[in-house]
Amino acid sequence: MKKLLPVLLTIILAVCLALCAHAEEVPEEAPELQLNTDVTATVEESGRAWFHFTPETSGAFSIYSISDDDTVANLYWIEDGELIWEAEDDDSGENQNFRIRAILYEGQTYYLSVQFYTEEVSSVTVRLESMGLFAEANEESVTVEYGESATLSVTAFSNNTPISFEWRIVEDEESYSTIDGETESSYTFQPHENQTIECHVSDGAGNIAVVPFTVYVYADLTVQAIGDTVLYTDSGESVTMAVSADTPGGSLQ
Repeated sequence: MKKLLPVLLTIILAVCLALCAHAEEVPEEAPELQLNTDVTATVEESGRAWFHFTPETSGAFSIYSISDDDTVANLYWIEDGELIWEAEDDDSGENQNFRIRAILYEGQTYYLSVQFYTEEVSSVTVRLESMGLFAEANEESVTVEYGESATLSVTAFSNNTPISFEWRIVEDEESYSTIDGETESSYTFQPHENQTIECHVSDGAGNIAVVPFTVYVYADLTVQAIGDTVLYTDSGESVTMAVSADTPGGSLQ
């Protein structure tokens, strides 16, 4: 229970940060984020530092803080005078910094709120970058029971469309086999053994990202010795050992 408490407090704080912000909190002098530039903002009396950004072209962007302290951030846009929540992140960046990856649209102004878990910080530096190709597994390790299906999926962003997906079975360190007909961001199949699957993601600019998955198959295998488990025999004579085995999959080796 003690281990769960910090996690629960983090979740509660993130929800409060997302729901408790109001459009009037955004200071008029909030600095504008510039691509590939470190921008610093002052932490306001509300405990938040605010930034804004209006993309000139739609695309995938990465926004992250550069700090020695733990940060949490929320991304909004304004409609009819109200802040509309877009995204939130806590520790996806380095050293407990936030990192938000999102698709942002041309001409829409976005507002970023950054807050610390300590009251001793007076400013924060944030960087905005355009993403070439980003791809990650929604779940890197998947365990299923024998006979059940497994679904592997990838989240991918790129400013260079289209994005293509190719799924492969890894046979060893130097060889693989392509899975025919699987060209979507997810792949569902029925594994019969532990194996490694890779999704090769590419975009219109030729960028490539390889996303690995490990699939574990759990078989409810029952094995029992037939007869004695300790056998004695004279030198030169034969001895027979036997077991009975059963599994719901019905296939044994």
